[in-house]
Amino acid sequence: VGSNGQVLTSDGTDISWGAASSFNADGAQTFNESGNDVDFRVESNGNANMLFVDGGNDNILIGTQDQGHMRLNQQLGFAVSGNEYGGMSFVTHSATGTGNRALLDFNRSRNTTIGSHTVVVNGDSLGTVVFRGDDGDEFLDACYIQAEVDGTPGNGDMPGRLCFFTTPDGAAASTEKMRIASDGKVGIGTTSAAGMLHVDGTSDDQLILNSNSSTANTGIFFKENGNHRWELYHRGTTSDFRIYNYNTNKADFVIKNDGDLSLGPL
Repeated sequence: VGSNGQVLTSDGTDISWGAASSFNADGAQTFNESGNDVDFRVESNGNANMLFVDGGNDNILIGTQDQGHMRLNQQLGFAVSGNEYGGMSFVTHSATGTGNRALLDFNRSRNTTIGSHTVVVNGDSLGTVVFRGDDGDEFLDACYIQAEVDGTPGNGDMPGRLCFFTTPDGAAASTEKMRIASDGKVGIGTTSAAGMLHVDGTSDDQLILNSNSSTANTGIFFKENGNHRWELYHRGTTSDFRIYNYNTNKADFVIKNDGDLSLGPL
């Protein structure tokens, strides 16, 4: 920017704005105020489309002019090629513990006017993170995570659930595989968990517990108010199966490695 507010090129010459154009370095600038279908492009050292404002489609592209990946006419798109990493980076410098942090914020209203509010309803999608892969001629969904309203909202009340979708081999569409409901219940293979963890499926192995140590115990703890009460576990040192009573600190039921059954306390 020159001393008179004009914009200069790298060799110090003025940029041509036209007979009625001007640039005030101390004021807000408007490009294409008349709303014409014109584009705006900024080049970097290695990319001719480092920033591209598409006047006809009303969106902004970074790194490309290609709209191929913008299947829903999103307002902002990123694209890179070669071995570069695509995406965004967020960083926050703060001395506070939890108040200030990098944030990705999804918002949804049923009002069609920006800045106005209409309450959402049960089942409404609040935001989706989609992962897509190229099948040779187009991008297809491989999996996605979606937040939804999980109940009837009200003033100061917004129940929500988080749903996880994956695409089976041989299919072209994703289906829900896991859900965390508003009451904290987790359903795997079901959308209506009957307990805090509900696993439902067609596989023979519904739940697998594995230890990579031959001496470590592998099991399930049962607690009450944070205190151990019972444990159902495989004992690594002896390879037997035990039901352990923490009230007596002994095993009340033992299936030994050779198949013998012992009733405790042991």
